[in-house]
Amino acid sequence: MSSVIKIKRLDTGKIETFKIVGTNHANVREGKLSDESPIGKAALKKKVGDVFIVSAPAGELKFEVLEISK
Repeated sequence: MSSVIKIKRLDTGKIETFKIVGTNHANVREGKLSDESPIGKAALKKKVGDVFIVSAPAGELKFEVLEISK
């Protein structure tokens, strides 16, 4: 089972859409994020309007969930 999630990075305003998939199907160039990746893991079980933080080498990144679909 996979979900499509549209998120906005709060510091830049950049909006991206990703499909959350199992590790074997992940391909960032195709917009497919692993459910084990930092963003994929953090986005799981979030609802539209939720804000979540991902720790990255460049520091903490804040995202807002704009849409979720199957």
